[in-house]
Amino acid sequence: MSKTMENDDKGRSKEFILDDENGGTFKVLELDGMVFPMPYFENEESVLKRLSIVKNLQYESGDVMICSFPKTGSHWVSNLVHYLLHDGPLDEFDSHSPWLIDYYDIEDKYKRRKERILTTHYTLKRLPTDQFAKGGKTILIYRNPKDSAVSMYYMMRKQNIVGNFNLSWDKFLSFWLDGKIIFGSYFDFYNQWQQDLERNPNLDILIVQYEKLKKDCLNEVRRIQNYLGLNLTEKRLEAVIDRCSLNKLKSDVDTGKVKSDLVDDKGKSVLYRKGIIGDWKNHFTVAQNEQFEEIAEKKMGNSIFNYKHDETGTSKVIILESEDGGQIKVIDIGGIKFPMPFFDSEGAVLKRLSFVKNLQYESGDVMICSYPKTGTHWVANLIYFLQQPDGPLEDKVSHDGWLIDLFDRKDSEKHENRRLLTSHLHPKRLPRDHFANGGKTILVFRNPKDSAVSMYYMMRKQKVVGDFNISWDKFLNYWLEGKILFGSYFDYYNKWQAELKTNPKMDVLIVQYEDLKKNSLHEVRRIQNYLGTNHSDERLQEVINRCSIDYLRNDVESGKVETSLKDDKGKSVLYRKGIIGDWKNHFTVAQNEEFEKITNEKMKDSIFNYKAWN
Repeated sequence: MSKTMENDDKGRSKEFILDDENGGTFKVLELDGMVFPMPYFENEESVLKRLSIVKNLQYESGDVMICSFPKTGSHWVSNLVHYLLHDGPLDEFDSHSPWLIDYYDIEDKYKRRKERILTTHYTLKRLPTDQFAKGGKTILIYRNPKDSAVSMYYMMRKQNIVGNFNLSWDKFLSFWLDGKIIFGSYFDFYNQWQQDLERNPNLDILIVQYEKLKKDCLNEVRRIQNYLGLNLTEKRLEAVIDRCSLNKLKSDVDTGKVKSDLVDDKGKSVLYRKGIIGDWKNHFTVAQNEQFEEIAEKKMGNSIFNYKHDETGTSKVIILESEDGGQIKVIDIGGIKFPMPFFDSEGAVLKRLSFVKNLQYESGDVMICSYPKTGTHWVANLIYFLQQPDGPLEDKVSHDGWLIDLFDRKDSEKHENRRLLTSHLHPKRLPRDHFANGGKTILVFRNPKDSAVSMYYMMRKQKVVGDFNISWDKFLNYWLEGKILFGSYFDYYNKWQAELKTNPKMDVLIVQYEDLKKNSLHEVRRIQNYLGTNHSDERLQEVINRCSIDYLRNDVESGKVETSLKDDKGKSVLYRKGIIGDWKNHFTVAQNEEFEKITNEKMKDSIFNYKAWN
């Protein structure tokens, strides 16, 4: 550690005691957000000495450093690396005991062939300067925080090094969320790593996610070996994976082949427990889960790390095919279908979902929520022109209606101190701050038959996500199965109904497309009353006229409004006919009967007048 850093740290530590309900105590020393266990460290001086040793550790050729928050898979990954670097029969080699450089001096136990495997729970600024200056290989591991917390809970209860500590799960979780457990806050650890990676984009670091390693181990081990510059056969990689099974690693500790001070009073390992995904569900109460997720969203809302335990690794890519070989690829997460190439990976989708969820409310925000092709752009423009000051509306360019689901906010979304935010996401995915601050929300609804027909033409004509000259018959099957962009129409409105029932005080105005078409003036009055504007009927009629489909289409096709949703001739695919009942020109009698049967079943007891097709 540099003298400057050492001087900065002096006198900044504090000791505190974690206590369980039975009188057991656990003493720790906190410095710069990191929590060091006693008796590993007697005082601040001993902590500063260890930090200095680590910071000034000299790189040796072939060093591999494994960085992680506690209980996120460091021992497993260390052993995978250990066996990848070994030649010969794997069963003849004991597994690696990854003694932390954060606690222990470098000894011969770290020497494996020509390489040392160094494990740490420190962030970048505390790690050896020489490691990165000389291009040492570094692997950063992360795991979903809920399973990490549960694993840490059992380790702290079972270990005997720092004293008996039989605290309850409830109390432990409070300590964990407060960042008072060993090594501090999970959230701070990965947030600091993200900042370091953003500041140092050329760092040679491989990020490994525990859940992906569990679900697709061979592919992830291939990534690790490629990073390390190895070229082992598939058979060898599979043998390494088998040798690093939980049972074999645990047996090495329990039988004494591998030394570890992290054992219980019976000599059994506390390093390894279940090693599964989702065990948190057996520990978190519903209330704890809600609290945890709220805190995690606030702390890691824009994280590059896919901390969403219940969604990471759950996505799947679906390929929609037309009869002539055209394809559209979508990523399915939680029933919502996200279009590629807008998103190239699960991580990109989760990052966007987190961005939307944590979007901060600004005074006057209006959010327009809808299923695709139900009148989003029309309603957005009615609101936009309602906000305009007196004067001719023909001279003003219409609103582009860019979805926050796909795009970052733009300056063009700021209109007369009110942003118009459009979204096709389910209510649980929308910005919490918007509802917490009483933001205005308009939910648009259209009969499903015309919505399906409109979506059909948009997907055929657009060129953003690939050529897709699908037949109506095949498209309708995809639509009914919820495989098209943004998923199932039925799920979308059923989730909104459930949300409104659960939260009856939600300030949401429901606008039905068919009512808006048949009695525009009356419906626009409802919208302006909800928004608190006060225009004359004459002005409202001017707004309605300016938002005619011909005006709005012309704004797009003339280039006045920017949109990626155009066909190969530059014509808008946002606006087609905009009429009620065009479905009758597409549905066969048999399709209509099947559609109504499914719809009546899916939307039984719906608050939405989905039968407006009549």
